[in-house]
Amino acid sequence: MTFGRLVLGLMVATCLVAGCSKQAPALDTAASKSVNLGTLELTSGQTSRQDLGDGMTCEITATTMDASSLQLIAVLLKAGKQVDSHRMVPVTPDQPLDMSLGNVQLHFTPHVK
Repeated sequence: MTFGRLVLGLMVATCLVAGCSKQAPALDTAASKSVNLGTLELTSGQTSRQDLGDGMTCEITATTMDASSLQLIAVLLKAGKQVDSHRMVPVTPDQPLDMSLGNVQLHFTPHVK
């Protein structure tokens, strides 16, 4: 019985070592996309739709919080289906902004009309 437990212990230890030594899969940087939207003219409470190419669009809705800050809600769509969304509070109008949605990095300056 002692020999059986020894073999079982070695098998469990081998499985644990083999299972823990696996590398995490690398992110597919080729699939990542960076898009510079420039200055976005936004109207508080209205959605602005931006074409990102490759069948992707981004819908950005700004809400004025006070004279110096906004709330932004961005939704990434692919083939008309929501892939990701992100909410940013507070955002300063007329200041460059970086935002990640899924595998897309957006760069833009929000300007409220």
